[in-house]
Amino acid sequence: MANFIRAIITRVTNGKIQRADAEGDNREFTNKESWGHYGFASNPLKGSEAIIISAGNWLKSLVVATEDRRYRPALQPGEVCIYTDEGDMIKIKRGRQIEITGGNKVTVTTMNLVANCTGTATISAAGGITLDGAGNGTTKGIVTADCVCAFTGAPHPHGSATIKGSV
Repeated sequence: MANFIRAIITRVTNGKIQRADAEGDNREFTNKESWGHYGFASNPLKGSEAIIISAGNWLKSLVVATEDRRYRPALQPGEVCIYTDEGDMIKIKRGRQIEITGGNKVTVTTMNLVANCTGTATISAAGGITLDGAGNGTTKGIVTADCVCAFTGAPHPHGSATIKGSV
């Protein structure tokens, strides 16, 4: 027969096998293997809640789930979210929407990036926008304020002072 205990995480040690210390049901659990779902990794904060399971011998118990209601975002039925205690999140919302929130920086690293949009694409950047084609001519056609009008010799009147491109 399996036994379950709710506990509070007191420490987590990461490696190939994550281990956790926890307290619950007037017991201390030390160096317990902490399982997660394939493809997802997390490092629970001290004070997170845990479910510890045992098949009769608490010396061989496992942490099988962790939760931290202090930082859990509110979701609508059917929504899914990956989040941190700092407010960064990827939220898969109702109505086939995906919302990505990053506090300081969001980085996408890949060989090729394709964005297909059948509606309107909007990019807003208070600090300006930089497009860099790494010298292979992929940003040709951008009109910047650095461009000189062939007719007047003055800076191009329709140039953008915030979009920069390099070819």
